Amino acid sequence: IKALHEILENILDREILLNKVTLLSSKRFENSFASDDTYVNQLTSKGLKVSTIQAYKGLENAIVILLDLDEVSSNQMQSLLYVGISRDQQELYLILNKNLEAAVSKLIQQNFTKLQ
Repeated sequence: IKALHEILENILDREILLNKVTLLSSKRFENSFASDDTYVNQLTSKGLKVSTIQAYKGLENAIVILLDLDEVSSNQMQSLLYVGISRDQQELYLILNKNLEAAVSKLIQQNFTKLQ
């Protein structure tokens, strides 16, 4: 939650409108780690958008903050990750559990070489 607060505060400091920011989760918002946070809920009432990755397929926003990925090994989660990371127009933030860091780095390395 601390990382999410820092990202949101940075966005607000740059005077970016909250409707230009979307929190994307693999879970419904009420099941997200951020759902019980007072600060996040205040910002959603002021225009911060929230959605599941599945529901956001085909949509975009200037800034996307991707969260609530529990794992990245399965094909289903890799598909969700791809959809999630391709929804931003300008900035993308990923908030991941530390134990996923190596797996995400490996995925990036594997797929980056495919793009070259």
